[in-house]
Amino acid sequence: MKKILVISAHPNISYSTANRVILEELANHDHVEVMDIMKNYPDGQIDIAFEQKILEEADALVIQSPMIWYNLPSHARNWLEKVMAYGYAHGPGGDRLKQKPVLLSFTLGGSREAYTREGLHGNPVEHFLLPTLQLFRYCGANVLPPLYSYSMSAYDPAEQSKVEKAAREQARQILEQLEIFAFQAN
Repeated sequence: MKKILVISAHPNISYSTANRVILEELANHDHVEVMDIMKNYPDGQIDIAFEQKILEEADALVIQSPMIWYNLPSHARNWLEKVMAYGYAHGPGGDRLKQKPVLLSFTLGGSREAYTREGLHGNPVEHFLLPTLQLFRYCGANVLPPLYSYSMSAYDPAEQSKVEKAAREQARQILEQLEIFAFQAN
């Protein structure tokens, strides 16, 4: 079985329903390792050598995150900037991500309608993902189609079960997409 590294990029997972459920579902699989970068590095001081080592040992990378202000949370961007270093992920000798399957998986508080040209956010989700997707393409990764779910905020207890169900479905889709687009091709 292929080893999947999941980087949890939620700034405070204890307040999340959707991301917590997704990560719990993924962690139930022996071949999945979940790393919570906020828990591991609350001060932002990333152990770059360790993170690069576990990334190299993985057959695929998943970044699981809420979308915050149209992007990854700041600590996730910090992780990317430090771990995807020159000479490691790009530049001379920087081929560690070459053809490694990478999947971005986001949860969104807003509705599907909010992420349209006419909606509140003025653009589809794909527009906001372009810089992060391009980072991984630049590093030579096999970038898989991103996954995201709308209306994943469970502030109202009546919405809790709906969000949990959608989160379990997103976790299932993550594993399925890796199997279909990444592992069967190799």
